[in-house]
Amino acid sequence: MGEGDLNFEHLLHLSKGLNEHGTTISILLFIVTIFIGWVTGFFGRIANKPKFKIELLPGPTFICTFDTGSQFNGTAEHKTACAIYLRVSNIGAAASSISNVEIGYKTELWQSLFGWQWFKNLTVALDDFTIELDNKNMKSYPNLFQINSRTGKSAKTYLLAGQQTNGVAYFEDEPAWGGLKPRAYSEKSR
Repeated sequence: MGEGDLNFEHLLHLSKGLNEHGTTISILLFIVTIFIGWVTGFFGRIANKPKFKIELLPGPTFICTFDTGSQFNGTAEHKTACAIYLRVSNIGAAASSISNVEIGYKTELWQSLFGWQWFKNLTVALDDFTIELDNKNMKSYPNLFQINSRTGKSAKTYLLAGQQTNGVAYFEDEPAWGGLKPRAYSEKSR
């Protein structure tokens, strides 16, 4: 028997083994391919979806409760208002629109110990959020969903991948009474 016969026998034996264990080898190759795709991040790149990063900016961010002057069953009514100054960045791989912002808070009611009270809708702010810098100058914060009355411009809410925008979202709750107001934690709310 020559050396060529030995190589041919090995190939014949290898071929027979591969045919007998083809399903196992196919599954193994599939798992290895999936693992390589996951490790290299290939699947994350082909997902092509938007992903928003939301940051709270210093500025007109507050939550407060004020009396409405009305009564319900002998109890004073109040409203809760909230403004939040945000930067929204599209860090995903596809363009998308910002269509809504939702904010919730913990109330003084014992039923909301584990739940949240949510502002149902954005409220139209009657004026822009501004601060006076000195006697002649003012800083105006952009609204996220409204046109600025001083500049006539609005924030971009359609963001391509890599773009960002900032603005104020303003909310007011319906009139309420009793403990349906934000719970204070060391002069802060959650």
